[in-house]
Amino acid sequence: MSDNHSANSTLRRRRINSQTTKESSDQNASVADIELPPQKSLLIAYLLYFCGGFCGLHHLYLGRDNHAILWCTTFGGLIAGVVRDFWRLPEYVKEANRDAFLLERHGINQRENTRPSSWAMLFALFQLPRIYRQVVLNLYPRNDEEGTVDPWFVAWTLTCGSLAVAWAITWVSKMSFCWNSSFKWALLGATIGELINVWKYLSVSDGTAPVERDLVDGTYCILVAIFAAYRSRSYVPVEEHYAQRKKQRQTQSLCRRITKVIACVGIFYLLLGTAVYQNGVITTEDNSQVRIRDRVKQILNSPAWAQLQTECGIAANVWMSQGYDEFRRHVMNRLDINGEQRALVDLGLSDNATTSEIRASANALRKLYHPDRCTLPADECVRKFQSVQHAFEVLTRKPRE
Repeated sequence: MSDNHSANSTLRRRRINSQTTKESSDQNASVADIELPPQKSLLIAYLLYFCGGFCGLHHLYLGRDNHAILWCTTFGGLIAGVVRDFWRLPEYVKEANRDAFLLERHGINQRENTRPSSWAMLFALFQLPRIYRQVVLNLYPRNDEEGTVDPWFVAWTLTCGSLAVAWAITWVSKMSFCWNSSFKWALLGATIGELINVWKYLSVSDGTAPVERDLVDGTYCILVAIFAAYRSRSYVPVEEHYAQRKKQRQTQSLCRRITKVIACVGIFYLLLGTAVYQNGVITTEDNSQVRIRDRVKQILNSPAWAQLQTECGIAANVWMSQGYDEFRRHVMNRLDINGEQRALVDLGLSDNATTSEIRASANALRKLYHPDRCTLPADECVRKFQSVQHAFEVLTRKPRE
């Protein structure tokens, strides 16, 4: 009986081992069915990291286009992402090369861990929506005047601010490994958070009037949106995740990927430039703050801008009528690179002044502005005397007709 029992237990163990071996072989076969891409080099990845890490060149090389866009728009993930990539780059290369051990480890983590996340992802979920929300809100020209409430800015915050936060959170979740969130739930959470923010903005408890810049703080919006996105999360199996990447790799060439990255980065910086123009502030000499858009309007209405437009029109007419050589000569003359035009103005002479006229005018002005004879303040006499001397030296460097 004991011999039969031991034999049965041995057969049972062999049957279990054979089933386990079959299951593992099936899993390996499913992973092997995924067509491996061209193998990426760790050396090239590190070279691109050191040459253009803040631009995400190493991510673009490894097929992580979304990470490349993120790095370009946030200066390397606010520098922290670039520092983290230094020791994470070998794992990124293995992931790009579809390393079997790495895929198996990701699959085990996905099955055993119900909350696959990291501190880097948590940092991105808080900072990226805040950055994009700030850019979108600053597209609206604000006043920041106490006692004024702009209903259009409140509406802009509720709509565009919520969309920016929901899109950023959804985008970050899709960049994580096999973890997706619902855009609709993220948008719902962002809208609820914006409503809380607007309610707090309109009901100021300390008796002071609300200021529009207080509405820019989007902490409530981001927190509620992250909570809603986390509750609506869904997990993508490892095989399906890489099958989707395979499909994208087959349909998108390298040129198309680079074009997409450049277009996305260009759109972001176009929006950023517009936001800076609308609500950027510069400090003048008297320590007063002026909006950039107001200063640009002042420049466009200034005589200097009108003179520049006139000069450009004259230069265009010279090019159309006399050709490129005369146009280049005219532009170089008007730019006054050698300072001759300025020197002629300081001496009170015309463009065709001769050497004798230059010497006579310089001698007369030297006597007029000499510190021992000049009746003007001492500083102004010295400045005018030095300008006359400099103008004479500039005009006598080469012989004139």
